[in-house]
Amino acid sequence: MVISLSLTPTLEKSLRGAGMTYEGSAARQTEQRLQQEIGTPLDPITLVFQSTDRPLDTPQIEGLLDRVQSIPGVKSVSHSAAHPEFHSTDDRTQYNLVDLAPSDDPTVVIEAIETKLSQDAPANLKIFVTGQAVVDRDAQRISKADLRHAELVALPLTLIALLLVFGSIVAASLPIIMGLLSVSVTFGCLYFIAQQMQMSVLAINFASMLGLGLGIDYSLLIVNRFREERQHHSRPDAIARTVATAGQAVFVSGITVCISLVCLMLFPISLLRSISIAGSVVVLLSVTAALTVLPAMLMLVGDRIKWPTQTTAKPTQDYGAKSPAKSFATVDSV
Repeated sequence: MVISLSLTPTLEKSLRGAGMTYEGSAARQTEQRLQQEIGTPLDPITLVFQSTDRPLDTPQIEGLLDRVQSIPGVKSVSHSAAHPEFHSTDDRTQYNLVDLAPSDDPTVVIEAIETKLSQDAPANLKIFVTGQAVVDRDAQRISKADLRHAELVALPLTLIALLLVFGSIVAASLPIIMGLLSVSVTFGCLYFIAQQMQMSVLAINFASMLGLGLGIDYSLLIVNRFREERQHHSRPDAIARTVATAGQAVFVSGITVCISLVCLMLFPISLLRSISIAGSVVVLLSVTAALTVLPAMLMLVGDRIKWPTQTTAKPTQDYGAKSPAKSFATVDSV
């Protein structure tokens, strides 16, 4: 876990793009043919210039393009004279293509282009920067913001719900810990996988969402069953019975989910394959944590799992009876 946490900050840099491009599609084949026959960049940055009040000033546009050409990381820029078809009929709008030099992270070059154009553009000229690399950059930003929002909002709400279910701080904390453990180790695994193949930036969000959900859900089922078994059995026996019953349900559930995710590998799209890999890894780790780490923690915690309500196990007259909170926990887990 410590190694995974140390690799998490560098994970985003290892993931490349949203992964929505299918290399074998007709559109991609057309792009490759255009590149071979007329030299059109395969994944260019597109600059759109739009005048708000009069026809475009061609020398002014050419000056802006020359400044873009001077930015490190820019390989070439298509100029207006060579491509009259890039102009609109009213001569108020045109676009130009920017070919970037090969780079693992084009974000720095894109931001330099945006900064240069925003500083030098006149007031009557609107400039838009787009292209696949720009879309990928924006997807990565949104992905990161959504992940932060989930951490700040979803986890506290989940903890409150678990406190209402269990009535115990210790019992409510264990599912959260298991969910975070599964996700953090998954991030470490994804870092090494991303060194060998292309992985979408959206894999982080999917792994986080699925890992927290399953990690908490599986742990909720295990903890709830342990609390019931502990009323009638010693600590080791309660854990053994819990793993043999609730643990079996967790194992079957995890394998079923994992098989369904592996089927996404049949589609030759990076996004779907990234979801398949990230999902399979986090599911396997969630099951492993629920069946190994969590029972070990329950063995250490013992009856303190009821803190601050009760600290010792007390037999009940009706083993089959459940409180509304326990029934809710069981239904939620299923």
